[in-house]
Amino acid sequence: MDHNMVTVTAFGVISVGDNTGFGDTECLPASIGYGAIAPYFALLDVRKGKGKGFYRISSKRRELRRARREVLRGFPAFSRLKLKWMLVLTYLDVGLVEGYFKHGDLNTFQAIVTTDGKHSFAIFYYNKLKWAKKDVPVYPFPGMDRFAERASASAGFDRGDRSHFALFKHSCTKDIGQVLLSESNVCSPGMWIFRIDGPTIQSAGCDPNAKDDHVLRVCNKKEECDTSN
Repeated sequence: MDHNMVTVTAFGVISVGDNTGFGDTECLPASIGYGAIAPYFALLDVRKGKGKGFYRISSKRRELRRARREVLRGFPAFSRLKLKWMLVLTYLDVGLVEGYFKHGDLNTFQAIVTTDGKHSFAIFYYNKLKWAKKDVPVYPFPGMDRFAERASASAGFDRGDRSHFALFKHSCTKDIGQVLLSESNVCSPGMWIFRIDGPTIQSAGCDPNAKDDHVLRVCNKKEECDTSN
């Protein structure tokens, strides 16, 4: 599908198209009906004084050259790639919603989405992930009690057709943070690169014998993406 607009949310999701909703943050896939790129989908607290979330769009040649070098680490066949723009999304020292994280339980990560107009790529960087899943007895904000049972982090992609999802393995478990930080599909712990313009998400691979399903759980039904087991 072709899109000319993306929307950045406070909860660690880049939605594809003109959408401002963010679905149920308990766990992906959210079946929200629009495409989503989720470097770390969780109950992030980015209010003033609670952490920072910011984004920028760049077409500077120096930055695009750097992004191109990163893409070629995972997809060396694209040697003629000429990127046109990039979206940089950063979450700095963000915690779980107020009252449910200890001092020091803060996460820092970044996502880049870039394209040459035909081929598109997502690059995820994870610097610090101190929490992934917390028991939450009572949600602090009225009218949002659907999040009361637990807050779980997940990462991956939702095509937006309510049928096709690709999640990092161990999403929605306490292990997802360690997986994202210590592993990689480009042989650089904490760094992940994917091609996202095709009918399926294509994972980069530093191991020529590795398969995409080593990184992502691809499924056609929400039940199939249950990664809690």
